[in-house]
Amino acid sequence: MPEDAVPVRDERPNPDGWKVPPSLGDRLRPVARIVLSLVGLALVVAGFVRFTADFEDVRRYHHTPLCTAPAQPSDDCATRESGRVTGKHLDPGSDSDPYTLTVARETAPAAEYGVGKAFYDDVTAGTTVDVTVLHGEVIEIGYHGHRSQTETYPWADAAVLSLLIAAGTALVLTQGWPLDDGVVPFVLAVTVVANVLATLLGSIALLTLQWPLVVTLIVAVLCWIAATALFRGILNEFS
Repeated sequence: MPEDAVPVRDERPNPDGWKVPPSLGDRLRPVARIVLSLVGLALVVAGFVRFTADFEDVRRYHHTPLCTAPAQPSDDCATRESGRVTGKHLDPGSDSDPYTLTVARETAPAAEYGVGKAFYDDVTAGTTVDVTVLHGEVIEIGYHGHRSQTETYPWADAAVLSLLIAAGTALVLTQGWPLDDGVVPFVLAVTVVANVLATLLGSIALLTLQWPLVVTLIVAVLCWIAATALFRGILNEFS
């Protein structure tokens, strides 16, 4: 045989029926995919557990009882003090709080608070209002039956749970498609980012609405299933 000749692989079947055994990597690949899928599901569950904890924190924040004795800064009860309306502002172009009151507190500088139209119409500059304070932050102002709670957006906690759910979803989805066999990494990255943003905005909305916990969890799970199906369809298109 010439020195530069390349041996030709014998493609004839082995007469004894002997097959080349799969490599260790081939044998471990299905196990690795199962493990990664379980890890992904665990991350999703951890995200939902974090969401439930945040939901209860927001609920406690808005339903904190009043202190029955002089409160310490660490006490989980709210204090009530008097405030005085020093200004009224109407912004017809605002989509959230067109009616705003500036309220000066006894123990802190004046600040602006969004209120409803009836609340806004019933007070004038100089009106004394009730101010409910928890850990130094105003959680509610009230006047003659009108109540306005300050909005609490736990952006940091929502970002953490969104990353957990998005990472877990990505691990679960990508186990069906090897990245080197058609799934474009750029498409996967865009899908993960979209998942994070959708989960972040959805969790903030559900935390703010404060529906009953069971209803909130059902809606959250259904939204996650729908989003997962959508992202899987996107990956299918590019695989």
